[in-house]
Amino acid sequence: MDTASTSNALGYPNGHCWVGAPGASGSFPIKITYQGPPGQVFVVGANANPSGGGSGWALCNPSAACTGPGGAPGADQYMVKNFGTNTNSSTGLTGSLTCDQEFSSGGCSATRGQSEKEGVELIGPESSGSTSTSWTVTVTWAAAPPSS
Repeated sequence: MDTASTSNALGYPNGHCWVGAPGASGSFPIKITYQGPPGQVFVVGANANPSGGGSGWALCNPSAACTGPGGAPGADQYMVKNFGTNTNSSTGLTGSLTCDQEFSSGGCSATRGQSEKEGVELIGPESSGSTSTSWTVTVTWAAAPPSS
């Protein structure tokens, strides 16, 4: 049975929820500020963990294929994407540190004190083996020296 997502509940199958809103007139509530010497900003996602116990949701993305119809998350899978003002699309996060294409126009380079604003989109599973109503999803931004 299809249920639509609401402001405090993720729908099934493959419901969407947002922190911010993408697009030219969107909102980008997450502020990332780079404090090191000139370098790069990376971003990584992680599996989702239910607060009530049970099986979690595996992060699927371009490098760990989603098994649902049309490339959507399948059973016990979810996708998390970040978006910002520097690109016109959301980027599917992986479980490995990846250049944050949303941080800097044309790449992930950063200078001391540079800050960018981003948002996050979550696409839920086709079905879930857990009956938990609360989940923890972690997105981490990390600084690195410039590539040599």
